[in-house]
Amino acid sequence: MLKVTIASPEKQFFNQEADSVVLPGVSGEFEVLKGHTAMLSVLTTGCVYIKAKDSYESIYIDSGIVEISRNQVSILVDSAHLARINEQEQLEHQQRQCRRDLQSQDNINYQELMLELSRLNAELKTIKRIKSRGKRNDI
Repeated sequence: MLKVTIASPEKQFFNQEADSVVLPGVSGEFEVLKGHTAMLSVLTTGCVYIKAKDSYESIYIDSGIVEISRNQVSILVDSAHLARINEQEQLEHQQRQCRRDLQSQDNINYQELMLELSRLNAELKTIKRIKSRGKRNDI
């Protein structure tokens, strides 16, 4: 078993044992299983999928780092929350508004809008992936 912790400087979001963890790495997703080699990696905005016994958790994160050592997976993130499955329509509306704002000529904060669009895209991709599996929390 793995000991998985997800935390920000302000709050602990998850602290349980798990069979496996799929993480959003900068070069793509990667899975951690018991006995994984020790490593430190940068994480991108996306979803952490955690399989524990017969249950699954899908936790959306805003970038961070992960340290893997002796079957402990320590994930430090800027922020995190459960995937907002029931808010897909609202998130899609925000995504469309963000795209419109980016196209306007009087855009005063391009960088902030691009970051927000990136977050919305990642969260919507997560929701679609979860729904396509037929179960709310299936990896």
